[in-house]
Amino acid sequence: MVNHGDPLVHHPVWESIHARQYISLSAVICLLWEHTLTLSQEYTFVWKSRLTVTKWLYLIMRYLSIACQLANHWMSSNLLSSTPLSKSACTSWFNFQASYATVVHSLFELILIVRVWVLYRRAGFVGVILACVYLCEQTLVWYTLWNADSTSSSMRLAC
Repeated sequence: MVNHGDPLVHHPVWESIHARQYISLSAVICLLWEHTLTLSQEYTFVWKSRLTVTKWLYLIMRYLSIACQLANHWMSSNLLSSTPLSKSACTSWFNFQASYATVVHSLFELILIVRVWVLYRRAGFVGVILACVYLCEQTLVWYTLWNADSTSSSMRLAC
């Protein structure tokens, strides 16, 4: 039986560790549930269709998100489950999450860019504008991630 009056049980570090694990597990379950619900539609509209750039981008984004979320849950359950949390473990986890979110977001944007370009009948001018905006954004995002200070407020909140 758990003693709810025990200060170790209600210590903020333990509470944040358990919260991180439960939130991570919830995200995995929701993602797998969504994939299960839409698998028949994916088969009909994606796997049976011809090969296109957007199809490959979609499939990479869809299955990379599952793999990364499973890896994130493993990290939060193993790498980040003991106290004290080492700064290197926390930094690795934060960098993984930031990179994973950026890659998936970038794939989503590429899908939208290709679709808009096709809507404009593959106009060269529209393609150049979309490509330039995308490359500028990606340069800024990755520069910011690369130079993120490990003492930033978002890093302190994550760990």
